[in-house]
Amino acid sequence: MYVCLYFFNVFERSELHEFLIQAAAFVELVLFTTGFEGYAKPLVDRIDTGKI
Repeated sequence: MYVCLYFFNVFERSELHEFLIQAAAFVELVLFTTGFEGYAKPLVDRIDTGKI
């Protein structure tokens, strides 16, 4: 079994969560990344805590 761990810092802009909530009321939010799921999913989980 291969396990790959990523350690990273996330710096969020102020009012990011409020923006996501308001934007989600009008449009479908889609994230595109060329990163691997093992890297991208923890970032999305950290940013999108409300599962918008």
